Amino acid sequence: MKLRKIEENRMYIDLIHGRKFNKGQRESIRNAIASGINMTVLKQLVSENYSSQHIDEFVRFFKNATYKDNKTLYAMFRNPDTEVAVLNEINKGLEDGMDELHILLYAQPEVYKADQMEELRLFLKQDSYTDEYYGYIFDREKPAESMKAIRSACMMEIPFEEISSFDCYSKLYPAMIHALTEGILPKEVHMILEVTDEPDQFNTIVKGISLGLDDEEIKTFLTPDMKHLEFHLDLMGEVHDTGFVKKVANISELDRRELVEGFESEKNFEDYLLHLYGFSKMDKDEQIDVFLSEAGKIKESRLLESGYLESYIDDALRDEKRLRKLALNGYLLEAVSEAYHIDQFHLDRVSFHRILEDVCMEKYATLISQRETMTYFLNHSFNILELMNENLQTITKGDGILTFDINENFKVFLKEYKDFYDIEKVAVMYGKDNGQICEVSASQLEKMAKESRKIRLDRDAEISNRLKEGRGI
Repeated sequence: MKLRKIEENRMYIDLIHGRKFNKGQRESIRNAIASGINMTVLKQLVSENYSSQHIDEFVRFFKNATYKDNKTLYAMFRNPDTEVAVLNEINKGLEDGMDELHILLYAQPEVYKADQMEELRLFLKQDSYTDEYYGYIFDREKPAESMKAIRSACMMEIPFEEISSFDCYSKLYPAMIHALTEGILPKEVHMILEVTDEPDQFNTIVKGISLGLDDEEIKTFLTPDMKHLEFHLDLMGEVHDTGFVKKVANISELDRRELVEGFESEKNFEDYLLHLYGFSKMDKDEQIDVFLSEAGKIKESRLLESGYLESYIDDALRDEKRLRKLALNGYLLEAVSEAYHIDQFHLDRVSFHRILEDVCMEKYATLISQRETMTYFLNHSFNILELMNENLQTITKGDGILTFDINENFKVFLKEYKDFYDIEKVAVMYGKDNGQICEVSASQLEKMAKESRKIRLDRDAEISNRLKEGRGI
C-alpha cells in the first residue's frame, strides 16, 4: 500500500512539474491518478488549458468509453472550449448505455444548449416514442422547459395532435402541457387561455380545476389584491370556504413562515388550520372555549382571588409561540374575531391582554362577581354560626351534609363529624342560567384565607403609605 502511494506521488510530480496548474486542477489530477488511469491516458487529459471540472469529466469519459468507438466525442473532450455542462451530458449518455451515434443526436454544441441536451437525452432514453414526437422535440428554437413538457406528454402517451394544437413557442406552453397531464381537455385549456395569458393565473386555474374547485372559488384567487400560494389553493380544496381562505391568505408571508416554523412543517400548519376551521363553524361559546384553551388552562376557583386573572393573562402572553397560536385563533375563529374586532393577524401583546381580559370577564362574569362574597365568607369563617344565623332560611341537611346559601350563587357545605360540623367546601354557581359550578375545597379555602391575611409590602419592604396614614404611623 505504501509503495502504491509513493508511485502515485511520483506520477503526480512528473505530470505537474514545471506547469502552471492551480489548486483545483492539481486536486483533479491527483483524483485521476488515484482512479487507476494509466500514464498514457493521464498525459492526454492533463493540460493547463483544461479546468479542474473539464479534467474530472475527461476522467469520467475514459472510465465509460474507449477512444476507438467514440472518436467524435473524444475530440469534443480534447477541445478545451467545450462547455463542462456539455461534457457532463455526453458522460450521462454513455452511463445510460448509449453509443456515440445516439449521443451525437443531442450532443451538438453548435445547435443545442446544455439544458436542451439534458431533455433530449432523457427523451431518447425512453423505451418508446413516435416519429412525430421525435421530430417535434428536436427543435433548437424550443426552450428546455418546452422540451421537458413534450417529453412528459410522450411518457404519458398523450396524443400528438393534442400537444401540437398549442403554440409551442409560447411562454405558457409548458403550463398547457401540464394541464393536459392533469386530465384537462385541450378545449378546456383553450378556454382558460381566453381568460388569461398570465402564467401565474393560468397555473392557478389549472390547479383549481384539478382540486375540484368551482368557478367562484377559482375566481377568488384571480383578483388583483389576492396574493396566494399553492398552499392556499390546497386549503381551498379542503374547506371550500372563500372567506376562511382569504383570511389565511391575508397573513403576511413573514408571519406565515414563522407560524410554519412553530408547527415544524407546512403539513402540520395546514392540519391545524383545518382543525380551526372545524371550530369556526361552532357556536360562540364553543369558539370562545377553543380560543381560551390556547392561553392555557384557567383555574376557575382562583378567579375568586384578586390578582389571579392578571397573572394568568401575563403568563399566557409571555411565550411567543403561544401568543402566535392565540393570535391565529382569535383571527380565524369567526365568533371571536367579530366579537373582539380582530380584523387582521397581529401579535400586539397589549391588544391581546385586553381581549383576553374581556373574554374572561364576559365568560366568568358571575363567578368573578362573587369575589367580594368570598372575601366576606373568609373573613367570617372563624364564626360559622354567625353566618348560618344570617342565612337560616336557606339551611338544608341530609346525608351528613349541612348546607346554607350566602346568596343565590354562593353555597356553603358543612360536613358532619361525631360531635361537630366543619367546612367541607364552597360551591359558586355561574354561567348561563347558573348552569356551571365552581367548587372550592376546605384546604383551598384555608390557603385563600391565609393569603388574604397577609399585608403586602411595597418595593422598599415597608407597610404602604396608605396604611401608615390610616393608622397615623
